[in-house]
Amino acid sequence: MAGRISWRAAAAALLVATARPACAAHAARLGARALVSRPLPVLRGAVAPALRSPRARRAESQLIISAQVLRASIGGSLAGGLHALTGPDHLACVLPICVGRRWWSAVYTGAYWGLGHGIGAMLVGALGYAVKGWLNLDALAQWGEVAVGLSILIIGILGLQETSQWRDGDPDVPPGMAAASAIASGEAISVAPPSHTSSLLTGVIHGCSGSGHLLGVLPALAMPSLRCAAAYLTMFGLGTMAAMSLFTAAVGEISVRMGQSLDRPDLPAKMTIYSSGIACVVGAVWTAKALSSLPRGSFAAALSATSRALGRLLSRA
Repeated sequence: MAGRISWRAAAAALLVATARPACAAHAARLGARALVSRPLPVLRGAVAPALRSPRARRAESQLIISAQVLRASIGGSLAGGLHALTGPDHLACVLPICVGRRWWSAVYTGAYWGLGHGIGAMLVGALGYAVKGWLNLDALAQWGEVAVGLSILIIGILGLQETSQWRDGDPDVPPGMAAASAIASGEAISVAPPSHTSSLLTGVIHGCSGSGHLLGVLPALAMPSLRCAAAYLTMFGLGTMAAMSLFTAAVGEISVRMGQSLDRPDLPAKMTIYSSGIACVVGAVWTAKALSSLPRGSFAAALSATSRALGRLLSRA
């Protein structure tokens, strides 16, 4: 009987006690039985965590951390993949160097470019997480925008150059190949298929600037722990790498198959001309916009250095 006494019965007994003083003793007995049989929910919730074993508390904590890391990993991979395929600078950069190549060759270009982009975004994200507002990343990103514009412009110029050589009858120069390592050295090199190092360096430059640092830094700063931030940045890079690999492989294979099915062996070269022209336009506009956002003194110095670099490149072309 005592086990079935509820708090409603105890409350009713107290009300009866206030109405009839003679029933006060009976009401007190009912209230005591209710307290013994069913503790207060508030007290039960407060005492229960203290009664759990340390192993149970550690397991619960690990479960919460694992769920946070999983959410950060999924978000990072989706953000990296979408960012890789929606950036106009990305598409303008990789199109000239993947058109006219079979998928098993073009996929490596996208993979190394995406890996470099992920590394660049991870470096900026790790730096932002470490300094936590001590460093003005926006000021550094302005100079990074200039480098991105120049890289796109150089790749477009080199694509036009090698396409003209291929059309002149040189069978050893395949269409759509551009050397992007001129970005790192500041000078153009001889026409050759893009090396893994050049694709990697180009991706690093793009990853350190543009919207990559926003998608890489801001979510990392909001992560609850270093483990979650590292998971987000790592999956951001892997997502970018996977998306760009699929994109370059698809574009390269489609361009080759279209040339074969239409009996137009010159179609890949023409597609390279168009994509290189688009890269030149996008690179020029990107560079001009980035230079205009710099301070006046920095703008003049950067404009002079840019004109000298382009002059050397055009003289070699």
